[in-house]
Amino acid sequence: MIRTANKKEFIENELQDIIERALRVSSLQVRDVMIPRVLMITIDLDSTFEKILETVTSSGHSRFPVVKESLHDVEAEGILLAKDILAHVSENGDHEFNLYDALREVMYVAESMRLNALLKRFQEKHNHMAIVVNEYNAIAGLVTIEDVLEQIVGEIEDESDLEESEKITQIEDDLYAVNALTDIAEFNERFNVKFNEDVDTVGGLVFKTAGYVPNVGETFDLDGLILEVANADERKIILLRVKRNYSAESTPA
Repeated sequence: MIRTANKKEFIENELQDIIERALRVSSLQVRDVMIPRVLMITIDLDSTFEKILETVTSSGHSRFPVVKESLHDVEAEGILLAKDILAHVSENGDHEFNLYDALREVMYVAESMRLNALLKRFQEKHNHMAIVVNEYNAIAGLVTIEDVLEQIVGEIEDESDLEESEKITQIEDDLYAVNALTDIAEFNERFNVKFNEDVDTVGGLVFKTAGYVPNVGETFDLDGLILEVANADERKIILLRVKRNYSAESTPA
């Protein structure tokens, strides 16, 4: 009916696209759009005020999960809003900041929740961010209202998005988050490897190696690197974790 209306010029192409996207939202799950845990920008519960300010100003985000490391996992203690930091600085400078007092309540959602249900939950709770948990009740990532709305209206880019051109992000001393669309030549140069450049991207390399779209958590040992699928959907690999395999000798791919 929508396409017929478009053909008869009752609705424009852009409106047809938005309506179709809105209808598809009910078939998508939180795991399809969430920011995976490896890419979450968080604030440690024990951070100094100076460290908190550094994280807030350098990231360009407005909301930050505040986490506490436990023996077995990472636990979310609350959400810190950048505007609350600004209000404190305006009134008190860098004195007497209590992170506990500034925390907002965490909203938790399951990876399997449908996006239309998530959007309704955001509206009911007046929240813009939720922590995503997996079947083991561990943090799998986070999702924002913007992530849902982008499925309806398309990509929404702000100033910080335009500045984030790096596709390879160092997470720890020897752990990297790598966008699956990273050009294979750029990947080779960064990690000093020599993967065959007849494959355009690192995601394409993993797909060719596996012969199928691998599931999240699957790992591949290639040329002395361990590539773990951190995020993927049924059609493509989205994000990889990459680290050196020091226990194995390099074997050319």
